[in-house]
Amino acid sequence: MPGKRSPGSLSWGGINNTFFWIDPARGIAGVIMMQFLPFADAKALAVHDLFERGAYQLVNAERQERP
Repeated sequence: MPGKRSPGSLSWGGINNTFFWIDPARGIAGVIMMQFLPFADAKALAVHDLFERGAYQLVNAERQERP
């Protein structure tokens, strides 16, 4: 999926909407910690999605600026 993790990436989600992912193929990892219930709350998942997409946008922009 564009702007998201590569196939073969590792990820984990905790009960209080804490998440991390590791994408070895693209050399990026992310951690986002939220502390509220219920797990997989729609608002928490939306924040996580924006965070992940934003992280990939920043990394891609930085890599394009390098000579």
